[in-house]
Amino acid sequence: MSFGVLRWKIPVPVLAVPLLLLMVVTTSTGLLSPKKAEALDSEEQTFLTTINDYRAQNGLGPLSENSTLDSDARWMANDMATNNYFSHQDSLGRDPFARMDAMGYGYNTWRGENLVAGTETAAYSFQMWHDSPDHNANMLGSHYTVIGIARAYSATSTFGWYWATEFGGVDDSAPPPPAPTATPEPAAPAPVVDPVITPVLPPLAPEPTAPPQVIEPVITLAPPPPTPEPTATPVPAPTAAPPGLSGSLRTDL
Repeated sequence: MSFGVLRWKIPVPVLAVPLLLLMVVTTSTGLLSPKKAEALDSEEQTFLTTINDYRAQNGLGPLSENSTLDSDARWMANDMATNNYFSHQDSLGRDPFARMDAMGYGYNTWRGENLVAGTETAAYSFQMWHDSPDHNANMLGSHYTVIGIARAYSATSTFGWYWATEFGGVDDSAPPPPAPTATPEPAAPAPVVDPVITPVLPPLAPEPTAPPQVIEPVITLAPPPPTPEPTATPVPAPTAAPPGLSGSLRTDL
């Protein structure tokens, strides 16, 4: 199963160049202490404003900060910085969707993940994702409604700063809708002795239908349209040579 991972081979002398990864729990240990999911730092808050301004410029609704996805992003950024790696597969061997499930965001909806390493600021991280078509498509996903944002730093890691953004289509921080009230059964009419009449009961109220389900994608990006098949060029039918000419007529032109 492909997750749209972008892998760059970086020469040793330029390891400080930022790297990108694209997709769509336990506590990290070591050098970093995870912050509370609801406490975005100034750069993380700036990124939330930046991406929502960008979506508005493209006619899309804003993404709400989601505490569950914040926790997921915080764990992932800390895990990469602490364990000095850069990959969608975390140190426990989970892909982004398995990790979201473990963090409590296991909804049957669109989900995605953008990663970048080597960028400290929100502006630099946004620009890196903006300039990558696949990452940019995640930021402009019309099916996303919520986001989790986090960055983490380790002085002993290869790239220093690591960012993770998690996208989802269900806001589990909203209160659940009220349960539908039951329709009372109609009272039975009084019996009639003569003549005998069979009472006709009104139809029962229809049962409430289940909300529609969105099929969970295995990747966040749609495959490109198929390349059209070439149209065969018709071969002209052979014609007889005019009188007075000799030779053969080529039919393979």
